[in-house]
Amino acid sequence: MAERVSIAAVVANGSELRIELEVPERRPLRLKILQPVELAEEFEANDLFSCLLKARISLEEKGIVLCCQGSRPIVFPSGMQRQMGDGRYAYVLADGEFSAASTEVDIFAPADRWEVGSVADQKDMVMRYFGFS
Repeated sequence: MAERVSIAAVVANGSELRIELEVPERRPLRLKILQPVELAEEFEANDLFSCLLKARISLEEKGIVLCCQGSRPIVFPSGMQRQMGDGRYAYVLADGEFSAASTEVDIFAPADRWEVGSVADQKDMVMRYFGFS
């Protein structure tokens, strides 16, 4: 079985569109872009967060940014979330470390367009958060 989710997206020219995804509920983990048809593509990885990253990279090459929690630069999954929950949920990074008190979000849940960024933005934020930059 798979779940269908509809996510708002922003195009480089400022317009908006809806992206319909098929999110697998079990392995193999293959995230599919279903709509719009001209963007249809499939992304396979070890966890859903990695699938979403691949989809985001492909969409960014077309000037499209997904408006979902997984596209926020301050959202990133822990190793345990990726292993035990297939990366469906991730933490909102805050001061300190991942902990039971950290806010957890569904990576496919909606986010405002001003909250999201590119994959590069997210990588930079995570590297800074963990002190690698």
